[in-house]
Amino acid sequence: METARNCSAAIGRNHLSDLIRRASSGDDRAFSELHTLTIRKMRKTALSVSSASIDIEDVLQDAYLKIWRHASRFDPDRASPISWMTTIVRNTAIDA
Repeated sequence: METARNCSAAIGRNHLSDLIRRASSGDDRAFSELHTLTIRKMRKTALSVSSASIDIEDVLQDAYLKIWRHASRFDPDRASPISWMTTIVRNTAIDA
């Protein structure tokens, strides 16, 4: 069972990495799918570090814009796609 979970996680990581790579080339559909697959996790991340006075939707919009702009800098050998994205969301929420 654990092997199946690890395999599924690797496929998920590879799929998200591919979506980021495609988004870095301007693929709107890839970015849309990336957003759909990750928005719940990113919202939880933003909520965990932000104050009640900020608009989470504004934070998420700013963070996803940064993800779009910097997608070409993502290196799957250095970090998982989720780790890379949550770092951007976390820092954006802290800055807000």
